[in-house]
Amino acid sequence: MKFCIPNLPQNRVKKVFVSAILPDNIKEYLKELGTESITAPVCTALNSELKYHPDIVLNNPTQGVWYCAGDTNMNKLLTKGGAEFADKYPKDCAYNCFIIDGVLYGGKNVAKEIKKYAENHSVIAQGYTKCSTVILSSESFITSDVSVYKALVSQGKNVLKVTNDGILLNGYSCGFIGGCTGVLGNKILSVTGNAKLLADYDLIHNFCKNIGYEIVSLSNSQPYDYGGILPICEED
Repeated sequence: MKFCIPNLPQNRVKKVFVSAILPDNIKEYLKELGTESITAPVCTALNSELKYHPDIVLNNPTQGVWYCAGDTNMNKLLTKGGAEFADKYPKDCAYNCFIIDGVLYGGKNVAKEIKKYAENHSVIAQGYTKCSTVILSSESFITSDVSVYKALVSQGKNVLKVTNDGILLNGYSCGFIGGCTGVLGNKILSVTGNAKLLADYDLIHNFCKNIGYEIVSLSNSQPYDYGGILPICEED
């Protein structure tokens, strides 16, 4: 196995970070697909379910490097980051960003330890940048946020704009499209629920089909934002 290029697995993903509250039936399905679930750390500075979200608590800025805001469930792969988290937006967004082609997409409060891996910073008005985005390749993306959409299009990317309708998250009016999905390599996009229950499923299905992607529903339930499924390593 080898570490995935951040957000861009090419081969079958063998290990992923998932939320501590991801249902067992979804973890079992991932196992059937050949993917082991590793429970992400928990950030006790946050009171909402976001404290369990991998895309809030973790960031993978370069191959094999993971920064962490959590304080429980730590493992040897993780480096404790310097960002101070607090239970108030945008104090919970320091790691909710991503780097593609040397460009960092994220809010103003992105952690310094992440910024050092990027050549440029495209400042996004939406602090929950990673939550709002599905990264299918270095060229193709799905996002529910207009500021992310504009930033990616300005870089010449192929981007589908969708809504978050049909995505659940306890304590919030809705979840985010990035938070209910995960790329499992081999052009497979997984959804933490029945993908057909997403309001924009037809748009997403057609977009994915056009770039050779298959959508896999990990359960029959309504899609739920568990903070994404983050690829760690893949087959050689």
